[in-house]
Amino acid sequence: MIKKELLLTMARCAAIVCLIAVGVFAIIGSAETNRYSRPSYTPSKYSEVHNYEVSVVDIDNNPVKGATIEYKVFDNKTFHASGKYTFQNTSSINRAPYKLSPDSNETYFRYELKVSPDTTYSSWIDFKSKLEYVMLADGYYETSGALTSDYGSYFTGSAYTSESPKSTSERIVQKKVRLYKPIDYFSNEFLNIEKDAKLKSKVIAFVDVIKVQGYLSDAYLEFHSINSSEFKNNKYLKFRFDNSITYNSLKLNKYDIAKHIFDDVIRKILNPLNDYISDPKRFYGYDLTVIGHTKSFADKYASAKAIEYRFYIPEGAVKSYKNKDISGQQLIDKSIILMDDERIDLKLQ
Repeated sequence: MIKKELLLTMARCAAIVCLIAVGVFAIIGSAETNRYSRPSYTPSKYSEVHNYEVSVVDIDNNPVKGATIEYKVFDNKTFHASGKYTFQNTSSINRAPYKLSPDSNETYFRYELKVSPDTTYSSWIDFKSKLEYVMLADGYYETSGALTSDYGSYFTGSAYTSESPKSTSERIVQKKVRLYKPIDYFSNEFLNIEKDAKLKSKVIAFVDVIKVQGYLSDAYLEFHSINSSEFKNNKYLKFRFDNSITYNSLKLNKYDIAKHIFDDVIRKILNPLNDYISDPKRFYGYDLTVIGHTKSFADKYASAKAIEYRFYIPEGAVKSYKNKDISGQQLIDKSIILMDDERIDLKLQ
């Protein structure tokens, strides 16, 4: 009996020892093994190649040969290089067979940049670059801009996620830059009918000054819009502008917008009109059309509605206004104003 009890006691001790051993190994094992399986992660890239392609065309989409691009390139935020290239009949480099379209013979400038990784953030790696450009050509207005790329950027993953793409850019960033010359603002009818070279020179001077000196920050002269027109047996020199501002219809009605159009666009171009074009023998006045835009800002899905404002302003009234002989309201009173082809009276106050 005693022998049997002794055997049972030894068995119990052995079981306790086994349980303790299992616990110890479990504790040791927990220090070495995650409760979750971590995906194997090896950064896939340590550098990336960005490509930029820039072509230059005129208003009719024809290549502008002899145009020059002056450029600056940045690797992330660090200045990388600058240079100049003149467009001829062939692409600037031919290291890869990429064109702007499969059957394109257009001249283009191409820049290839090896971008270093930006590891500032622990959650992702960025490959960012930028190409700033100024495009120049004889007889055309200068234009400038910038292209950016983040091609190759990716999220690095974590204990629970794997590496994934972050970039939104294409491998090759392409840009077709349009250059415009002064006569692009003339209507074909005006160019064909109007034989007065001196008048055309005056109008070109006006276009130059409003573009180069930035008289209009929130509106632009439409292409092919300069022409002559007749209204109530009087001849006018016609210009058409598009205003880039969209007005809130909840705060401003159509008449309020007309006042803003007069202040923001019409007033600003009266001075160069008077200085560069004034010719009472040729024209009674100026036919100035401005397209305004309005929508409800409370409705995020609302589309802007265009409103056409047309100001027939006598040349003599403009001269008096610029000489401070009459007020802005008196100038308006001497003019004819149409809103969507309906005559209106406009009170500035």
